[in-house]
Amino acid sequence: MGPLFRAQFFFFALAWFFANPALAQRDTVIDNQFQLEQNIENISENASNPNLDYTNLLESLTYYRDNPINLNRTSPEVLRDLNLLSDVQIANLMDHMRRNGPLLVIYELQSLEEFELEDVRKILPYVRVEDRFQDLNMSWAELWKYGRHTLDVRTQRVLEEQVGYSPASDSLLQAKPNARYLGDPYKHFARYRFNYGNRVTASFTGEKDSGEEFFRGSQKQGFDFYSGYMGVKRWGRFQNLVVGDYHVQFGQGLTYWTDLAFGKSNDVLLFKRSARGIRAYNSLNENQYMRGAAATYRLWKGVELTGFFSAKWRDANVPLQDSTLSLSQDVFTAFQISGLHRTPAELQDRSSVRETVFGGNLSFKRRNLQVGLTYANLRYNRDFRRNLSLYNQYDFSASALQNMGIDYSYVWRNFNLYGEVARSSNGGIAYINGLIVYLDPKLVLSVVHRNYGRDYQSVYSRGFGETVGTQNEQGLTVGLNFRPLPVLSFSTYLDRARFDWLRFRVDGPSESTDWLAMMDFAPNKKTVFTLRYRTRLRQRNLTTEDALPVLGTIRQHNIRLNMVYPLNEWIRMKNRVELNYVNNNSWQRGFLFYHDVVIKLPKRGLSLTARYALFDVNGYDARVYALETDLPYAYSFPSFQGKGSRVYAIINYDVSRNLEFWLRIGQTFRQGVVPFSESDLEAINGPTRTDLKVQMRYKF
Repeated sequence: MGPLFRAQFFFFALAWFFANPALAQRDTVIDNQFQLEQNIENISENASNPNLDYTNLLESLTYYRDNPINLNRTSPEVLRDLNLLSDVQIANLMDHMRRNGPLLVIYELQSLEEFELEDVRKILPYVRVEDRFQDLNMSWAELWKYGRHTLDVRTQRVLEEQVGYSPASDSLLQAKPNARYLGDPYKHFARYRFNYGNRVTASFTGEKDSGEEFFRGSQKQGFDFYSGYMGVKRWGRFQNLVVGDYHVQFGQGLTYWTDLAFGKSNDVLLFKRSARGIRAYNSLNENQYMRGAAATYRLWKGVELTGFFSAKWRDANVPLQDSTLSLSQDVFTAFQISGLHRTPAELQDRSSVRETVFGGNLSFKRRNLQVGLTYANLRYNRDFRRNLSLYNQYDFSASALQNMGIDYSYVWRNFNLYGEVARSSNGGIAYINGLIVYLDPKLVLSVVHRNYGRDYQSVYSRGFGETVGTQNEQGLTVGLNFRPLPVLSFSTYLDRARFDWLRFRVDGPSESTDWLAMMDFAPNKKTVFTLRYRTRLRQRNLTTEDALPVLGTIRQHNIRLNMVYPLNEWIRMKNRVELNYVNNNSWQRGFLFYHDVVIKLPKRGLSLTARYALFDVNGYDARVYALETDLPYAYSFPSFQGKGSRVYAIINYDVSRNLEFWLRIGQTFRQGVVPFSESDLEAINGPTRTDLKVQMRYKF
């Protein structure tokens, strides 16, 4: 028997054992957690970056899954927070309820031209329909009586010994002090949360990464990173108030946006950013956030003013005194965004630059028109002296920066026109304009044009585009969503981008083309078959036989077949086959297959999620990504290289209404000779890497 057959046999046998009618509930169980993960993967499809932090997205959808929105008592701002509906759909829903009164049932949404059955199913886990007004009163007695407290504690580690934790002689450490980590291999996380509906929230978080010291040495205070906030919504004229750590999102992400934002996706409605103003910070990224206070105040109906102030220390590289740079110049040359402080070198960069930001946003909202003005002033206590090359000479390199912008969104019938223009204090300009049109209830067109000047500068911006920075890019994206039948849908987009100035590893003006086509077949609400093809053409320096870099075209072709189907009322299966072909002077290929099983036994408070994956990738450019199910407030989006397999399993057990446990264990096996280097502190002298996570949640 081959490994694929053995994996299938094992999972089906396990599934049928758990699904014994004597052991499980026969009522149909809607697997909201599975739907949640599908939504996350759809939104994050274009990210393809394992270092991005999806915690805030997980937090938002998880909250609304546990506390569904009452559509009869909601606002456009709350619905935008879902990131699942377009502004056209939201505006027409509001108009429908103004004219006809409250909804009677959720499926009444199908009477609106812009809503199909699939749209209703997509938001079903996160909304409800009731005519009662259930807003909570703001009083200390109510807070004490109805407030909910949650404590989460998690620990994890890699079970094999890594070079960074192996024994080392005193002479080695004296000669190479960064040759070993200072701390142990355990990663610890603890979070206390309080919420009173969504009116009052508070949180306090501590985290220690693997390799960092804990209550000793450089970390005598315990955790390496602490974060917390207190937030209040709808308190008098204050629509939102946060003290502590938070994110801000305005416009289309050109002027100021500190949170995660996604780019191109098979869902063309997501081309438009859904700015949510102030958001409490629930992530564990130790640099990309704001720390201070922010508030949104309603001046009068339809006019709101948001102000924010932040002052925090950031990790950065501060050079030692030498012949060209003296300490009296008080400079730093680069930001360090990993948040890791495991060696003396990493500790030297810790909290070495103080960042101060203040600014605000004035928004005007009238029915289907929204206009916003944003200003941000950023300063550092050291002068930023970037290591300049020809390609990055227009990048921000100073101690202060100002950004100003204006954004708009207008909905008229089935049209939504939106955009933003921003200017940095050095004179650089960036702008974007987009259009979403419901040509038919079954056909949606989305068009985005952007032009980001090569000299536009912003430390915190997340503009839609091909590249990460909102700079040196012009492009046009056209996308279509077409649903000819309730069970069949097609999605496609074509993106063309031009870069007039040099970029990293691109020594000349360049272009890119990105085309995606996808088909979904869903014969019922629990079964989905997806076929996707994506091709990308990008220009990059390629080495010739003379060892001279020449600008060449890299062609990438990706084919994915995805199947989600129920085995019975309690068990879901998922299969994926993915092929990646890349030509950069020579062909590289990547292959991934995985099989998932999700088993829910509500009566016993038990659930199991498991995956078996095989991969065969013979080049870095052909690496394949796959989102994995993880524990609460955690995420896993690994890339696969080399040849081997990966398996993981998660057991979730509800001991009682108040106590819950998770256990996650995973192992990656790579065939062939394992490279082993003393300079790579993460290296393992063996073909396997096993990760173990344990988490407890207590509610009171």
